[in-house]
Amino acid sequence: MSASDEPIHVIDPEGEVIIYLRRPDRPFAPWDYNGNRGAGSPTEVLTSSPAVENTESNNSVDEVYSIDSSRGQVGRDSGPQTVRAAKHVEKRCHRIQVSAKQLKLLSPVFKEALSCLLASGVGVEITTGPFDLEPFLLLMKIFHCQPQNFPQRVSLEVLAQLAVMADHYQCRAWIQFFADRWIRDMDPGFPTAYCRDAMLWVWVSWFFKLPAEFEKSTALVVDQSDRLVTRLGLPIPAVVIDLINRTRSLAIYRMIEQMNLRRDYFLTGARGCSYECSSIMLGALTRNMHAIDLYPEQPGDPYTGMSRNKLIEKVRSFTVSRYCSTSRVQHKCGMKPFPEIIKKAGAVKGIDLDMFKLG
Repeated sequence: MSASDEPIHVIDPEGEVIIYLRRPDRPFAPWDYNGNRGAGSPTEVLTSSPAVENTESNNSVDEVYSIDSSRGQVGRDSGPQTVRAAKHVEKRCHRIQVSAKQLKLLSPVFKEALSCLLASGVGVEITTGPFDLEPFLLLMKIFHCQPQNFPQRVSLEVLAQLAVMADHYQCRAWIQFFADRWIRDMDPGFPTAYCRDAMLWVWVSWFFKLPAEFEKSTALVVDQSDRLVTRLGLPIPAVVIDLINRTRSLAIYRMIEQMNLRRDYFLTGARGCSYECSSIMLGALTRNMHAIDLYPEQPGDPYTGMSRNKLIEKVRSFTVSRYCSTSRVQHKCGMKPFPEIIKKAGAVKGIDLDMFKLG
């Protein structure tokens, strides 16, 4: 189905702008470990003024052409511009009718793209995306102040996509109030395991400046991720991802470090109630570490295939003989070296949002 066959989603029946919203050809924030797909894409704006053709800016606005609605053509003649418009219409896009005034009022990206059309008095077609239709329509309803058409609740998926678009169009301030309300009423709640939703929470809490949610989501990721964390194509700043990965590596390193320290203590006799006690503890710890591939060689950063919470589970399952001599006299010194490993390694804390300078 071509764009011309698609029904028009009317946000403003008197709007002079038709947005051609490209459909994504890939899933949003795919749950893989490559993170090589961008979540936002350039915005192309079509108008006829040669003064703004091939304009480039930080907002990724490419081209502008005006539309002569009475003739259904692009530009003032049937030259190359018409051919380019025909290719544009053939794309698989959703069509949305909106107000240029509202777009310019709430988004500097749209304002820059549409500024040349103020005096032209003609309609305009804008190509943007690729974004999913549902969150984009929600964004347009926010732009056009239509709270009666807002949903009572939105999913984390929609909220994450809305945040990506608000970041792309530079309009977070206009979205923040509604996002705070939807987050309070979100169902289901916060994830308990490292998964795609955990990374969506990292993104949403970062973008909407939610300290508690950001600390909670980053703590979960740091504790349970078993490899380097990636953005999943989300516009999470590199400094945030880097800090998550460094915090994760440090948490795992501290667990392994505490095991090595206990081995050294038993080896030198610094721990244990007797020679027999420290010898048995040394043997038990060494064998337990060997069973989980931490002895004689140990992995290094980025500790692929290893997570802090799994390490804790394994340490809790460590076994040690109850006896301290060949006479099978029960060992009663009360030392508990393995739980001490977990205690000394320390608890995992999420990242404090206040440590970043947020505008």
